[in-house]
Amino acid sequence: MDRVVSTLIGVVVAVGVSAIIFIGINKLFDVAPRRWQWFTTLLGASASLGTFLILWGNRAIEQPVLWTIVATVVGGVVGFLLGQLEDMKARLIVGAAGGGILGLIVGLKMRDVILVFQDGNKTTEVGTPMPALNIGETLIWVAVFAAVGVGIWALRGRRKPIVRSLVFWGTVGWGIGAFAAGDLGVANRQKALIACIVFGVGIGASMGLIPFTGERRRVEIESGSRKYIFLTPALFFIGASLVVPTIRTFWLSFLDRTGDKAVGLANYSEVFGDTNIINVTNWTGIFGSALFQFGLAIIILGFVAAYFISARRGDEGMAFGAGTLSPIVIGSFVIAMAIFATLRGTIINNLWWVFTVTAVA
Repeated sequence: MDRVVSTLIGVVVAVGVSAIIFIGINKLFDVAPRRWQWFTTLLGASASLGTFLILWGNRAIEQPVLWTIVATVVGGVVGFLLGQLEDMKARLIVGAAGGGILGLIVGLKMRDVILVFQDGNKTTEVGTPMPALNIGETLIWVAVFAAVGVGIWALRGRRKPIVRSLVFWGTVGWGIGAFAAGDLGVANRQKALIACIVFGVGIGASMGLIPFTGERRRVEIESGSRKYIFLTPALFFIGASLVVPTIRTFWLSFLDRTGDKAVGLANYSEVFGDTNIINVTNWTGIFGSALFQFGLAIIILGFVAAYFISARRGDEGMAFGAGTLSPIVIGSFVIAMAIFATLRGTIINNLWWVFTVTAVA
């Protein structure tokens, strides 16, 4: 019962906090057209607060209460200044300086270790968020993502200055090279400072390079924000629960059972060589299946119907509509069932389940 109660409390708190955040963000963007400086101030403060709450929740910084408050104030001041400065150089200086200050705080207050466990006379220290920064490798990531930024800039019609894309995507590359691709676990304050300050300066400069927003654009931001407010939480949870684990699983599939040594395609050879996992030896039986023949007949019926309807209308090509596409879709579904019913193995069973549930849904 204690566990049930604690779970229910957790659910209620999570839903309540989510509702408050959702309503708060909506109200924040309502302010944009009328009180732009209030909007940019609250936006800067909220971004800094959210970032430091994440660091706090992951035990990455010392004295989290104090420095989360300080960071929120710094973010609010930077947002306020960017809300009124029109000169691009001034905006760039303010954004880069504010981001650099926040990066400096993170670098200075980053923990040497995250957790310490005491078991009798044995003390175990768990990790450190400090990156073992490799400048050369990190600059390669910067160059790769800067090239990505140039490509995105070109695909979007080259409407905006290229320097914005270079700074933003180069900063993303720095963050990945310093914190994601690089090793964590070696406490080095100097490297942590360099990594955090450069990343902060890059993010701040990206914000500063955004031109001053006029009244018309403010109204567009307020009205256009709704789709992001509704979609972002869903996309975040889908990414966190499905996309990221899928990418990580794909990466782990090239490593051994300990996750330490690369084994290439050995795991795939073992999986696809096991007839209990996938067995396609009877694939020719698909064509003799009554399900396959029935599904093929339905598809042919759909194409014949489309041909005669087109001929009656005098159309040059076939006319596909709800009436003619339905038999084709149903026939394709039946043929898929014939394939899954003939082939054997765990993978085939999983594919059958995934395809059927998705198609029916």
